Amino acid sequence: MGKTELPLRLLLAALIYSVLIWTLPSLSPNCDHYQQNAQHERQQTQLVTSCLRGKCQTEESETEEAYYQACPNTVFELPVNFAIRTWNSTLDDPVALFTAILGIATVALWWVTQGILRDTKDTSKKQLRAYVFPSSATINHGRFMDPPITNKDAQLWVHIEWKNTGQTPAYKVISWSNFEIIEWNNEGLLIPPKLEPLHTNTLGTSITGNRGFWTRVLNPAELLELTEQKKLIYLYGKIEYEDVFGSSHYTNFRLYYNGTYPISAGPAGLSFSVNGNDSD
Repeated sequence: MGKTELPLRLLLAALIYSVLIWTLPSLSPNCDHYQQNAQHERQQTQLVTSCLRGKCQTEESETEEAYYQACPNTVFELPVNFAIRTWNSTLDDPVALFTAILGIATVALWWVTQGILRDTKDTSKKQLRAYVFPSSATINHGRFMDPPITNKDAQLWVHIEWKNTGQTPAYKVISWSNFEIIEWNNEGLLIPPKLEPLHTNTLGTSITGNRGFWTRVLNPAELLELTEQKKLIYLYGKIEYEDVFGSSHYTNFRLYYNGTYPISAGPAGLSFSVNGNDSD
């Protein structure tokens, strides 16, 4: 049964229940009523039956004619006539009218309550679920590391750290990150690829994950462009994970460095770009 099928069935049942309650005061037959309005009822029956059959005239059955004359203890009417009589009786009877209003109010209250319960459940999930975001990112030269690494002067050490700031663990955590040297107006080209869950891990509440890697060897043209700040160093990537409720989430990130190069003292922090940072 779908998520919307059950509420609709309950709503239909409530409406049927209300209709039955409305009609209780008018279900008992009244001979005087039928005798006084027999001609009017027959005219309505002829009109409705003519419209349904596409004919100009109709004849009532002997059974129905006998019913109007004898006034039996069971109701035998066309649905349209019965509905009209029931509606008129409801309007004339204060108890029936109050019952009708009460039934509508009950259904409306149930509908509003269901909406509040759904909103409360969604809010609870948002408050309790895991949230994984980058917490810091740096670049460094090998000579500033401890211990110093002097044979990688043409490379950069890139390090990124992310943290689960939610109240419950993050499961099946996977990540991907890369660096690029590019003009600032071309950063929109830095799009993370689709991730494959080759290696996953669990990140508890307030627990961090990290990745560090050496960049490729920077060529002389790139080193000059960085020195003249014609291009920027970008770190971009994606984190995917599941929360305790089984829902999948993602975090895209894009950071950059536009300080002096070479770095005078490391490590140097990266800043979040205006674009390329989003999550669900």
